[in-house]
Amino acid sequence: MKADRAKLLESSIQIKTRLEKEVRELRSQLQTEKARWADVEEELQARDKTCANLQGQLSDRDAIIAELRSELADLKQKSVAARDSTEKAPKILSLIKPWLSPKAPKNLLSKLEEVLEDD
Repeated sequence: MKADRAKLLESSIQIKTRLEKEVRELRSQLQTEKARWADVEEELQARDKTCANLQGQLSDRDAIIAELRSELADLKQKSVAARDSTEKAPKILSLIKPWLSPKAPKNLLSKLEEVLEDD
């Protein structure tokens, strides 16, 4: 019976030693995984920051594009207005030429106003 007890004690000590070793290995693996996850978390935070910066830049560029589109629309309107004015120039010139002569018509001013009001 003493021999059986001694074998049982020796067997339980071996099991305890093996389990303690296994626990140490698992703790080491856990520490390694925690460190790896910390690195991954750090990398994700850096990517999130980069993403936020890029979104800010895109937002700024969108605002610039909107402003440029507005300016382009204004320039197109001015271009149309300038073209309309250019088309009226010969008519205005034909009205002004007689005025430069000694026989200028008396209603020249009203005719010029009519042409300019045609806008």
